[in-house]
Amino acid sequence: GTYRCEITFLEVSEDCQAVFMHNILTKAFPSSIELILGEDTIAEASREDLGDKSSVAGPFELGDEIKLNCAVTEVKPKAYISWLFDGGDLDGGEESTEEMEGGMVNLLSTIKLTLQREHL
Repeated sequence: GTYRCEITFLEVSEDCQAVFMHNILTKAFPSSIELILGEDTIAEASREDLGDKSSVAGPFELGDEIKLNCAVTEVKPKAYISWLFDGGDLDGGEESTEEMEGGMVNLLSTIKLTLQREHL
């Protein structure tokens, strides 16, 4: 938001700027991140333990359809969620956003895949 710092002088002159305004972006890391497969949470991290995580899901078979959800809660500013596989972007993700009080945002990104040989 815009923060205002007002300085009052006993004798104000043209050389003395009495008000200084500056835009400051306040940020908040997500309170939690969840990776959900169907109805099951397969990975979860709180604000205190964000970082690289590893999880195993399955077993799956060639041709299985899976739906992955990535839920990010209470983040500011709005985060960008991307889906990657073997270092490359996956297309087709859908995102929903819930605006909250104080500029915080909840995000849910969903991607659906039909498993191919390279996914297994």
